[in-house]
Amino acid sequence: MNVHFDTRKPASALDDIYQWADTALVHLTNWEPLERAVPSKTYELMEMGIHISGVVAGEAASLIRGNHAGDVVEPESPQQLAALWIELIDNPSRLEVGDTGKNWVSTQRDKVVPEVIETLVGGVDRERR
Repeated sequence: MNVHFDTRKPASALDDIYQWADTALVHLTNWEPLERAVPSKTYELMEMGIHISGVVAGEAASLIRGNHAGDVVEPESPQQLAALWIELIDNPSRLEVGDTGKNWVSTQRDKVVPEVIETLVGGVDRERR
């Protein structure tokens, strides 16, 4: 089994690393406010169709699970993460995430968010008149 942990890389160097990786770790600690946080990397990985090993709770966990974008374990549980990675080694087909996450990100970016912004701006414009 080969495992490689890289140091921080510039964004321009990430494409090669993403193509090499079997899974990408999205990690948050066990702190209640972070249950409402979704790291931007989650959306990027979903859009690229890369399996996510999520050490997250709350909103991020729901997003990963709901869009079949990877697997989730509880924060502060290295044993669960190790067990997950062993399962992924034994069952590499689990690394295939399909297009659900990619399509969800695309819809949010191209349709949902612009409509919300248009509604907000329209509401502000009407109030100014």
